[in-house]
Amino acid sequence: MYVALTENDEVLAAYLDFITILRVEQHLVANLHRSDVRSDRDNLRPRQTFAHLGGGGDQDPARGAPVAFSTGQTHKDAVIEHLDRELVGIGHPAKVPSIPVTTHFEPTSIRIRTTDDVTLEAEIVVPAKPTAAVFLAHPHPQHGGTMTSLVISELFRVLPTLGVAALRANFRGVGASEGAHGHGVAEQLDVLAGLDTLERAVPGVTTVLAGWSFGADVSLAVTDSRVHGWFAIAPPLRILPLEEFRASDDSRPKVLTIPQHDEYNPPDRARRLTAGWTNTSIEVIAGADHFLAGNTDRLITLLNEFLQAIPR
Repeated sequence: MYVALTENDEVLAAYLDFITILRVEQHLVANLHRSDVRSDRDNLRPRQTFAHLGGGGDQDPARGAPVAFSTGQTHKDAVIEHLDRELVGIGHPAKVPSIPVTTHFEPTSIRIRTTDDVTLEAEIVVPAKPTAAVFLAHPHPQHGGTMTSLVISELFRVLPTLGVAALRANFRGVGASEGAHGHGVAEQLDVLAGLDTLERAVPGVTTVLAGWSFGADVSLAVTDSRVHGWFAIAPPLRILPLEEFRASDDSRPKVLTIPQHDEYNPPDRARRLTAGWTNTSIEVIAGADHFLAGNTDRLITLLNEFLQAIPR
């Protein structure tokens, strides 16, 4: 593997186990500032995703083979933030923007069943004496979104360290979950099944629906009485007709975190579409795009503040 370097380049070697985590957000590994990156028998050019790698031996995570690339801003690259394997910085230490977590909470794999008899795969973490609970809804299933997508994974990792129970599930038709994609309608039953699970696991605590992208839109359509608030991360506000976002006129609090450079729902559009919404605030994530690379620490801070502010 050969990469031409100039004096100020930085090189990272990352084990390819993380590719299964990136999935739909693989194109975030697009901020490659050089003309060509070669990995064994495959080439990856700027603005291409790892999907362009053609099946060479370098893609076999069991072999632990690394891919090397150069980048100008290591502190903003999703591939750095979300690796859960060894990360090696050459020349300068890699800066990982995620909130440090020193306590590890082992998730429990479970199955949850919806009212229309669909079984979903899920994971839950319940810390000792939880003060709140959050159901995490993932990005668009037809574009590779799963419960292990970037933002969802980071929230799921950090929330238990803040004393918050976290539940994530694959929507119907995703991974080992039964059923088929429901275009944001049937998935509302999946969210309700998540609320059923949290009610049994951590009864009586503040419960919030926190979704990212597709998951945010679906969550905003669910107004179950057990919900104390909504934390919508980069909601496109286009998965469903606007009138189906039933949380819009609900008196319970809502925070919409809108990336400054969101490709699907930038701040001006979000403000216009939600101008008449009840008890709703918008938090603009400066410098971020829809995929929020390098900004999960800000999201975690905002979500924790939101949970603390909800009347108990």
